[in-house]
Amino acid sequence: MFLTKSNWMFLLMLLVFASTFAHATYPGKNGRIVFTQGTDIWTMNPDGSDARPLTSFGSSGKAACCASWSADGKTLVFAAADSSTDPAQIWMMNADGSNRHQVLNDPEFTDNDPSLSPDGTTIAFDRCPLNSSGCELFQVRVDGAGLKALIPFGPNTDIFDVTPEYSPDGNTIVFSGFNRAGLIAAVFLMDADGSHIRPITPPGLEAFLPDWSPDGNTIAFTTRANYPPNTFTPQVWIMNKDGSGLRQFTFPGSSHDFWPAWSPQGDAIAFERDNADFSQFVIFVKNLAATASLEQPLRQGTSAALVKRAPPHLVMPGRAPLRGSAAKLINQNGAIPRWGPAPE
Repeated sequence: MFLTKSNWMFLLMLLVFASTFAHATYPGKNGRIVFTQGTDIWTMNPDGSDARPLTSFGSSGKAACCASWSADGKTLVFAAADSSTDPAQIWMMNADGSNRHQVLNDPEFTDNDPSLSPDGTTIAFDRCPLNSSGCELFQVRVDGAGLKALIPFGPNTDIFDVTPEYSPDGNTIVFSGFNRAGLIAAVFLMDADGSHIRPITPPGLEAFLPDWSPDGNTIAFTTRANYPPNTFTPQVWIMNKDGSGLRQFTFPGSSHDFWPAWSPQGDAIAFERDNADFSQFVIFVKNLAATASLEQPLRQGTSAALVKRAPPHLVMPGRAPLRGSAAKLINQNGAIPRWGPAPE
């Protein structure tokens, strides 16, 4: 089953932003977690305390989403749109929300899922034409110059290459590929210049949304796996960077787990858990040594306009929210966590 143009256009109209996303976790002391709440970007401490907004669009019609950190924890790159009908564009700001500025004016495309290189000089992102299907991966310098294709647009408009993320050493980019190489969905690697593209997850996992561990040796990702049999809800899995050592990390029951984000110390993973119809969600954090019963929710809430949800083919109706998990609720109304290193 391919992701069709009509499915992706529905997603665009509903959510403004064109694709799913992922961002790098760089090594360091565990710092603040950035997340999306409604139409704004917020940060909070790793325990969910001291939540504060960095943008304040509210009901203005503008919206920001899906921020990721620089390697030093001092800068955020994100996508923002002027209205529900305008394409998302790439922006940057300081970690406290100051010095907010647009990086690239690209009105004929929706630009999304930005990832800063470890040296802070370039941004990789996915770029989707407004009037046709398909998305591909591009790169631009932080001053907005030097736009170039990492994966150029090709004749097959069913391919959606999204969520590029630099490895911590900057030599490799991991991304989500839909309908590429005959696969419904898979995690791919390529060299930082866009060469040597190769899948690293098996077809049956339908994997996407990868995130590098801070040491660059391991990748967490989301899968709508049919493992165990007759299980069709997204889960977070972990693997070695070459695709070996696959193992399931979260056990959502009838709910849906997305957006894994490693802690900078590499000792935990934050992720979002949605209920069956994606109307409620909780941000969890789970220690790498924890059992399935020790998933701890950091932030809980109900869905709001412009908060990105799963691609339509991942929505499995008629399932109840997860119940009975040993959990500690500490805050409200957040989604799409990204964990940053504490600034020196």
